[in-house]
Amino acid sequence: MGEQEPQINPDIEALAQKKAGEIKVGKKKEPSSAEAMEGQGEKERLPWTAEEKQNIVSLAEQAAQAKAVGNEDEVDRIMLQMEALVLAKEEAEKVEARVAIETAEKLVGTENFLGPKEALEYAGYDFKGKIPEIPFSEEVLKDAEKNGKMLVLYPELSIEDMLDKIQSKMPKGEKFIYEDSLKWLKGDPLFEERMESHWALVSKEVTEGTTNKNYLEQTEVIADLLVKQYQGKAMPKEYTDAIAEFDKLKKDTPSLTEMVKSSTDAEWKKAAELLANLNLNQLTRETPAETLYRISSYYLKNKERLLSSTYSWSSRRDASGRLVLVGGFVSGGAVVSRGRPGGSVDYLGVSFSRSL
Repeated sequence: MGEQEPQINPDIEALAQKKAGEIKVGKKKEPSSAEAMEGQGEKERLPWTAEEKQNIVSLAEQAAQAKAVGNEDEVDRIMLQMEALVLAKEEAEKVEARVAIETAEKLVGTENFLGPKEALEYAGYDFKGKIPEIPFSEEVLKDAEKNGKMLVLYPELSIEDMLDKIQSKMPKGEKFIYEDSLKWLKGDPLFEERMESHWALVSKEVTEGTTNKNYLEQTEVIADLLVKQYQGKAMPKEYTDAIAEFDKLKKDTPSLTEMVKSSTDAEWKKAAELLANLNLNQLTRETPAETLYRISSYYLKNKERLLSSTYSWSSRRDASGRLVLVGGFVSGGAVVSRGRPGGSVDYLGVSFSRSL
């Protein structure tokens, strides 16, 4: 006999319905009279896999346990995860046409768009027709400009790869990267780390609410931003899993806040490692190479500097374990610096990046 699939019992299904609405497993929804008249009744929904059912069962049981001990905050958090799973399933049933590059550029505004043309012109990178599909809907792209975001296609280049090319495009007397930053970068593995080719919607400047916060506090803001952005919508599973991983880290490491603020090398370095390695930060923070490519290409295209007086904390650590930040982009070049995770100043935030 094959392995029996987990079943969603009525009590657990009812709990899921509190936030997520009906869960239908391979069944048809009865159309309303208006839908029936127009022939628009809902089609048969995709069957839930055993893993998907088990995820719902597990979350519902966790919520029931939290409710039994009166932990309503935990119940709400778990129900948001459950809602995201159900909505993501519904979203998977829709077949949406991909947005063309030309359409995307018009929607976000030419000045807020860095695509294959810009990669070739400023960094000398030719995608040779192998351009990733844009993962965002027209609705999301329309909102990008008014929310201070730009759409970027990152080329598979390292800081080393693009250094001479971008420097050659800079106005006479201006620098791509600050000289002192280059000195340490050239001896660090980050100098040779290549970007992964993908599209992202990125905050042009540091995201509101992320300054005057240490790296851990910034990560809390990022998690909250994702929850707000996807409220009532399907949050990609990668994000729900990443938030759950972050919650687990905080629960399993009660001394994390103290470690972040510690002046003891072993403690703050461990905190920096734990936080930088979180999928939440890997998914929503740029690498140093990505930020350098974005702000320099934007400047060459628009003659306007981003991050000229602020810095964005990246998803990377240098060879010594310090977290890397990029900004201060003036005529002398962009500064690439390092710091402990406990740093908290008014000019250091994070440019929130979304690629899903």
